[in-house]
Amino acid sequence: MALKLGHKWRIALVVVLVLVGLYAAYRYTLHRMVEAKLDEIRKQGYPTTYRELDNKYPFPPAAENAATIYTQAFGELSERSAKNTNLPIVGMASLPQRSEPVSNEMRAAIEDYLSQHKEALALLHRGASYQKCRYDLGLSNIPYRTTQVFGPIRQGARLLLLESILRAENQEKELAVESILANLKLSKSLEFPPLLLSHLVRGACEGMIDYGLQRVLTRCPFEDQQLQLLSRSLLDNESTDAAAKCAVSERCSSVGLFTTMRSLDAIRRAGDWEQLVANMAFGEEKPPSYGWGFLYYRVSGSLDMDELAYLRFQDDYLSASQLPLAKRWPRIKQLEDQLKRFPRRYPYTRSIVFGWDREPSFGAPIKSDARRIAGLRNAAVACACERYRLHNDSLAENLTELVPTYLDEIPVDPFDGQPLRYKKLTKGYVVYSVGADGKDDGGAEPKHGYLPGTDVTFTVER
Repeated sequence: MALKLGHKWRIALVVVLVLVGLYAAYRYTLHRMVEAKLDEIRKQGYPTTYRELDNKYPFPPAAENAATIYTQAFGELSERSAKNTNLPIVGMASLPQRSEPVSNEMRAAIEDYLSQHKEALALLHRGASYQKCRYDLGLSNIPYRTTQVFGPIRQGARLLLLESILRAENQEKELAVESILANLKLSKSLEFPPLLLSHLVRGACEGMIDYGLQRVLTRCPFEDQQLQLLSRSLLDNESTDAAAKCAVSERCSSVGLFTTMRSLDAIRRAGDWEQLVANMAFGEEKPPSYGWGFLYYRVSGSLDMDELAYLRFQDDYLSASQLPLAKRWPRIKQLEDQLKRFPRRYPYTRSIVFGWDREPSFGAPIKSDARRIAGLRNAAVACACERYRLHNDSLAENLTELVPTYLDEIPVDPFDGQPLRYKKLTKGYVVYSVGADGKDDGGAEPKHGYLPGTDVTFTVER
């Protein structure tokens, strides 16, 4: 009887050892598949960690780095006038219609705000004279992005926007152009390193410039040389490869998160599952129980499979972001249709593909980038329209009249690949893109600012 019992234990031990061996082989194979995929990415010349990304974009010498000057400017900014009821943009007041002058009270509030920040303004203009800029975002020291400079940059953009509006109201043409150009350089200062968050902040800053320039061109007719300078600077800010660079940096961020979740420390802190995967979406399902759910995700190999799924998905996304501008958005919509049945067993990848919605949302950065570029192109075409008006004392009937004297060619709409649209109004004109829905709404402006699915417009009412 004892021999039979010992025999059973030996069989059980062999079974356990075989299962452990199979598990080890399974986990090792998964791990090697992930490492092989990362090696493939590196061989293509792409970074896979924030440290590698940081090293890819070296810092210029401090004496040539505009970030040194901009950082000094940010230190001079304050929120002292945020509750001023007469102050627009940074306060609680709203600007009048673009064709209407600002009130005396609003003018006084703007002048006071600019006076409070004269040191910051001087530094922002000085920084704009530099050709190179690279902020230290601490990418080599922490696994996730830092936002230390993003808030001050937006505040600096608002400050320069107010300055350009006031100078246009005063018909100080040279100075107004100077403010707009400084604002464009400030927004472009976020180009390197190319993080998604910094790119979104840059888009927001350029949206402010677009908004202000519509008012400035309506209120203050510029000279030909000034309009040419504005047009060149607007187009120089396009950075049509920014979406692809941001896709690469997002991959670095996600690889860092997977590495963190794979660490022994993460297992010891299994109770922090909610924090570790706070941004993960599980569709209609709830996350598994925090402690045991994470342990299962980690130990079962689901984490490795999730990372593989993410890296393969990111290949498609990166390829789409590298297409010619007008082909990107149609390709993203094709990928969205393909991904509607994406497996639920990959929680992190699902969070990238779907966000918190049931519909795919990963194409939002490319849509945002297309809208940003459409806005810059609209504004550049408007400068050409103003040059035509200046020389002919009338508006062009269509954009073809601007070629080749005022435009080399009509810029392409990033959303549908067709030339940008133009429409004369009762007073002035509108240059526009059809937007993400691809539907030509005749350049109608949304009633409450930008809304998804509407045309991207630039209107001059003069």
